[in-house]
Amino acid sequence: MRQRVIALASVALLCVIAWTTIVSLVRQLRAPVTVQPFIASQYWLTYEHGFVRRGLPGTLLAFAGNPVPHQVVTAIAVMLTISAIAVTVLMSLQLAQSLGDDAPRTLIVLLLVASPLTVSLMVRDLGRYDTIGILALGFFALSRPSYAWRSQSAALATATLIAVLAVGSEEFELAFLVPVLWLWVGRARRTFLVVVAIPVAVMVASLLMRPSTAVVTAVLGKARAEGVLVTPQGSAVGALSNTLRQQFDYLANVNRGELTLSILLTTGSFLVLAWLLRRHGVFDAVPPGMRWVGLYLILVVVLLGIVGVDYRRWWMHATMTLTAIALISARSAPRLEADLRRSTLTEAWGSLVAALLFIALQAIPVATHTSWQRLRPAWSWNDPRQIVLGAPHAQPTCVLLGDCAG
Repeated sequence: MRQRVIALASVALLCVIAWTTIVSLVRQLRAPVTVQPFIASQYWLTYEHGFVRRGLPGTLLAFAGNPVPHQVVTAIAVMLTISAIAVTVLMSLQLAQSLGDDAPRTLIVLLLVASPLTVSLMVRDLGRYDTIGILALGFFALSRPSYAWRSQSAALATATLIAVLAVGSEEFELAFLVPVLWLWVGRARRTFLVVVAIPVAVMVASLLMRPSTAVVTAVLGKARAEGVLVTPQGSAVGALSNTLRQQFDYLANVNRGELTLSILLTTGSFLVLAWLLRRHGVFDAVPPGMRWVGLYLILVVVLLGIVGVDYRRWWMHATMTLTAIALISARSAPRLEADLRRSTLTEAWGSLVAALLFIALQAIPVATHTSWQRLRPAWSWNDPRQIVLGAPHAQPTCVLLGDCAG
C-alpha cells in the first residue's frame, strides 16, 4: 500500500514537471525573443573563412541561405530543444523498463527528468548546441549496438557521422561520447579507434582554430542584419575566442560562497542519481573497466568547469552519459531478477526524498554573478501560481546566470 502511494506521488510530480515544461516552452515561444541573442549568434558561424571552432552547424544551415534567415534559426533552435527533451524522456522510460519489478521505476524517471541538470536546463538555454550532443548520446543509447547491425560498415559510418556532428558543434562533447562509443561498438578496440579518429581530429582542430576578431565581427554583422542585437562580449561567438586566462578571470569574479554552494548542489544531484542507479543494479552488467565511469565523468566535469566555467552544462552531459551507459549495458546483458530486486520500503522513501531534492534544486540560482535576489530560475517554483497558471516571469540572462563563457 505504501509503495503504491509513493508511486502515485511520483506520477503526480511527473505531471507537474510535464506541465511546467510545457508552460516554460510556450512562454519562450511567445516571448518577443524566442532564442536569446547570446545563443542565437552561434548559428551564423560557418566555415566560409576557413575551419573554425563550432562552425559545423552554421555551415550546414547556410544551405538555407547566407546569411541564414532568423526564422530558420528560431525554428531549428526550437526543434533541437524539443527533440532533446523527447530523447531525455524516452531514455528515462527505457532505463526504468530495464529495472527489476521491485525497483522504483517511476522514481527513476522522476529523478532524471526533474533533475536541474536535464530538461530544465534545455528549456532555459533554448537552442544551445548542447542539445546536439544530447541527441547523439540518445542515438547510441536507444539504437542497437554496432555488432547487431547487418552491415558493420554502415554502423561505423553512422557512428562516425553522428560523433563528428556532435564534436563539430561542441568539441568537448567527445569526452562524454568516448565511454558510450566504447560500449556501443562492443568494446572492440580497432573498431573503436576507427570511429573516434575523425572526431578526435575535429576536436583538436577546434581547440586550435578559434575564431579571429575579423571572423567574430563578420558573424555578428550577419546576426545584426537578421535583427539579432548582440555584442562580442554578449555572444556565444565572441566567447569562443576567450583565452584560458580570460576564463580564469571570469571565474575569479564569481561570488565565492554562491559558486561553492552551486557546485555542491549540482555535484550532489549527480551523485544522488548515480547512487540510486547503482543501488538498483543498473550497472551490474557494466564491464569491470567501466565500473568507475562515474568518477571519470566527475573528473571531466571538474576540468571543463575550470576552463569553461559553465559547469551546469557539463553536469547535464555527464548525467545523460551515465544514463546512456546504463541503457547500453542493460541491453547487452540479460536482466538478473535476483540481483535487481533490491528495493526495500526504506530505499523507496529515500528515493522519493531524493526526487523532491531534485525538484527543490531548480528553485535555487546557480553560478550567479550578482545577488540571489536578482535571479530567477528556469522554472519559477518560488510562486506556485506560475506553476498552475504559467504567469510570466523575468527571463534569465547569461550575465546573471554566469553562462557567458565557454
